[in-house]
Amino acid sequence: MCIKSGFLISRRPSQKVRQSETWKRFSRRPHNCIFVFDLRANLWLSLAAAITNATKEPTTTTMSSSEVPPEISTAHLLLRGVLPAFIGCSIGSSSSTTSTVRPSAFQMTYRKELPKLGISNGGLSGKFGYNLGKRFGGELASLSVPKDDDGENRAAAVEKFWVGLEDAANRLIQSSSSSKEMAMKRMEFSSEEEALSKFGEVIFDAGQLASRDKRIKKELKAAKEAKEKGESVVPAATPGGCAVSVGQLSSSDSQLFSLSLLHGDNLVPLSSLGRIKILRENPKNESNIVCNKKKCEVTIKFCVVPPSSSSSDGGDDAAVVVENGNNTELGVTLIEGSKAMSKEIRLEEGTNYELWTQQMRVEAMSTLSATTTVQEEETAASTTTAEATVDNTQAKAAAAAAADDMVVTAFEVAGSIDYNKLIEQFGSKELTPYLLRRLENVTVKQGTVDRLHRFLRREIFFSHRDIEKICELLEKWYGVSPPPMDGDHDVEMTTTTTAPANKPTSPCPIYLYTGRGPSSAAMHLGHLVPFLFTAWLQKAFQCPLVIQMTDDEKFIFKGEYTSENSGDGTGANGLDPNRT
Repeated sequence: MCIKSGFLISRRPSQKVRQSETWKRFSRRPHNCIFVFDLRANLWLSLAAAITNATKEPTTTTMSSSEVPPEISTAHLLLRGVLPAFIGCSIGSSSSTTSTVRPSAFQMTYRKELPKLGISNGGLSGKFGYNLGKRFGGELASLSVPKDDDGENRAAAVEKFWVGLEDAANRLIQSSSSSKEMAMKRMEFSSEEEALSKFGEVIFDAGQLASRDKRIKKELKAAKEAKEKGESVVPAATPGGCAVSVGQLSSSDSQLFSLSLLHGDNLVPLSSLGRIKILRENPKNESNIVCNKKKCEVTIKFCVVPPSSSSSDGGDDAAVVVENGNNTELGVTLIEGSKAMSKEIRLEEGTNYELWTQQMRVEAMSTLSATTTVQEEETAASTTTAEATVDNTQAKAAAAAAADDMVVTAFEVAGSIDYNKLIEQFGSKELTPYLLRRLENVTVKQGTVDRLHRFLRREIFFSHRDIEKICELLEKWYGVSPPPMDGDHDVEMTTTTTAPANKPTSPCPIYLYTGRGPSSAAMHLGHLVPFLFTAWLQKAFQCPLVIQMTDDEKFIFKGEYTSENSGDGTGANGLDPNRT
């Protein structure tokens, strides 16, 4: 049985790849990289065309957590309390169960156009989110989060959501000087485990928890290996992890508002932040809300707009209290009993948003009721028409339900798959018989391969982006014309031995780019599938190939990377070592 998959375009290669000697050697001419993602194999393939300069410096760079400035750490701590209080959920979880709230890993980015925080060429931003579970988030949160299927009203609801969240954060910042509505404290601990025993897992985000689990596994593995060799166990250089700080925000009535293991070293008074801005112009890369039956997730990308010199003068800043974490009265019992762990909307901006959504719901129900009355009158006029309308409505409802159950990700394929809808959602094009015939004309007909790859012949790959540009470049390189648009476009299913009329003397105008994560010491089936197709592409196009090991991404999400995890197997997959 053949399960269909697809390949689609993604972003440019990482900065580390562009700085490598291999990349520079293949990038002396201007290129434009077309990245292809195999949905089934969870790996990137790429085709590159000589169109634009691919070595242009990016506008966004990921930064390490050690470089997080105190303004971003403070804004992150504040938003770790504002978002749960706005939507009515707990600030975190004291256990690792799946039915509780936990913030996602914090990400730090740099962009030139953002407000500057002592950075000469640009500004800094942070990104994190909260996963509210399934069924539109109703199990873990009280607020009516904007749903994906809200139709015309969704855009207005999403903007209302971000405006309310932004207003809540900035109100707390502005009131911190005059009324001292929020008290801030930074508690120091000699180790991560010491902080954990004091407060529980509620202080961790998902990334910090994963790093801790990996550190513990590494220590246990080292102890086991030492025991097997009969050696004495060498204690870790920093037992229980390095020294850490935990940030705490409390309201004027001493109620816990936010608690977080800090990503940076210091905090600043809230009034020093100036203003927090929620970045939301591009939902794909910035703040975004996904809310449906399968999951509800709110992701925030924010930046700090520094205060002007005039507005920062004369304020009575509440200082950040620094103390030994073991001396604080706050503990697991007090945390569990606080409002911060309740399913309660704790900010007036959240309450106002919920009232607005209820009003919109009432208006929508009134409109629906009026529409239903008109439809009933029309239905009574013609019984036959009514039955046809019901049948049609039921068919549409069944199709909508099947489409709603469709899940196609890098890790899961489920439900009734609508490939036309997949193509539309991913912004790709159908891989037509004519395009396959055109691809065959610049590969099989030129004698580089005996026939098109079985993934193409059997329609395992069914959509694409800009493959026609690759064909156009190769047609110019070989000096051949594309096949006529009319007539038979069936590709050759049997082996052919056609010799090329003219063999080019200039270098191939395209190259390939692919890679994999160092997830295991040896390649597995998930790596093999796309590498087999890459090997065929390299042979068919007679072009260079660049392979990247995504150590930068693995390090960010897992906290460690070694060359032992890189694996091998390139030669066994049929790749040409002289062009790789």
